[in-house]
Amino acid sequence: SRGRYQRIERLINQAISAYPRPTHLLLPELSLPDRWIDTVSSLLRDAGINLIAGLDYHRETPNLIHSEAVLVLADDRLGFPASVQIRQPKSMPAAGEEETLIKKFGQSWPAALADIKKPVYIHGGFCFGVLVCSELQNVKHRQRFQGDVDCMIVLSWNQDLETFSALVESASL
Repeated sequence: SRGRYQRIERLINQAISAYPRPTHLLLPELSLPDRWIDTVSSLLRDAGINLIAGLDYHRETPNLIHSEAVLVLADDRLGFPASVQIRQPKSMPAAGEEETLIKKFGQSWPAALADIKKPVYIHGGFCFGVLVCSELQNVKHRQRFQGDVDCMIVLSWNQDLETFSALVESASL
């Protein structure tokens, strides 16, 4: 909607005008429609800000749906400023999310995404991993990052703060 776009635009402008200016802007899962990525990331790129965000649901087929994270990172390895866009699918929905998708919308999550390993990204000497919300519950993902990352970024829009707080605390320990 126009209102949603204006809210995102306001966030982008706040990031660009912030002092000190951030190096990365993180947006939660389901925060951006795919069609806005180029516009948002180019505004941020011009200001020297990288984008890591959760994208809206994406339909693969009429009955399969999933979401993903997008990373738009500055890249000058070729000798000139550019950026690279990386898509990372969410491996599985949260229990309540899956139930809602099936009951209300008749959509299922692709089973093939469940076993996708989460990569470690090295960007400007900074090593990090990205998870989308309920993926934090999967100990295999947390184990994958253990000892290999400076930071684990979890894009979430979660109302279960008690459970999520415990998971964050556990992962940080």
